[in-house]
Amino acid sequence: MQELENTLHNHISANPTLKAGFADVYLFNELFYSYYYLNTHQPQQAYEHLVKSKEYLDENTYFMYKVLYFDTFAKYYQAIGAYQQASDYIDTTLTMLKKDFTSDYAEQLLEKARIWKQAGQSGKAIPLYEQALAIKDSTATVLSNNQMAQIQSKYNIEKTELDQKRENNRIQLTYLIFIFVILILLFIFMARLFMVRKALKYAENEIRKNNRKRAEDQ
Repeated sequence: MQELENTLHNHISANPTLKAGFADVYLFNELFYSYYYLNTHQPQQAYEHLVKSKEYLDENTYFMYKVLYFDTFAKYYQAIGAYQQASDYIDTTLTMLKKDFTSDYAEQLLEKARIWKQAGQSGKAIPLYEQALAIKDSTATVLSNNQMAQIQSKYNIEKTELDQKRENNRIQLTYLIFIFVILILLFIFMARLFMVRKALKYAENEIRKNNRKRAEDQ
C-alpha cells in the first residue's frame, strides 16, 4: 500500500489537475491503513488515517466507500470502548444500506449486535441478532424462490421449444408421407400408362397384321 501511495503521490505531483479524479483511490488507501492498524491493535494510528481520509470524502465519492468510511469509524470507536459512538456510526451505515442493500444491511445489524455484546449489553445485542437472522432467512427464501422461478421459467421455455420442435417434426413427417404417397400414386399411374401403351401397341400390330393378311387373301 505504501508503494501504491508513493506512486499516486508522484503521479499527482506531476499532474495536479488529476487529484480530484483519484480521490476515491486515496480514500480507500487511508481506510485500508485504518483497518490494518485496528486489526493490529493500534487505534491511535488508525484514527490518524481516518482523519486524513475525510479530506477525500465528498458527494461524488463511490457509495460503498462512504459506507466503508463510517464502518471504519465504528470499528475504531469499538476498539477504544466507545460503544455508543460505534453504534451511532453503524446506524449511519444502516440508514445508507436499508433501501437497496438488504444483505449488507443484515451484516451491519450483526456488527451492531457484536458491539453491544462486547459492551456486555446482551439485552441490546440479542434483538439485533434476531433481526439480522430474520432478514438473512427472508433473503435466502426470496433467493430460493427466485431461483425456483428461474428454473420453472427455463423449464417452460425449453418445454415450449421442445413442443415446437415436435410440431415441426410432425409437420415434416406429414409432408414426407404426403410426398411418398404422391410418388407411389405417380408410380402406379406411370406403370398403368406403360401397360396401356403396350396393350395399344400390341392391338395396333395385330390390326396391321390382320389387314395385311386380308390384303394377301384378296
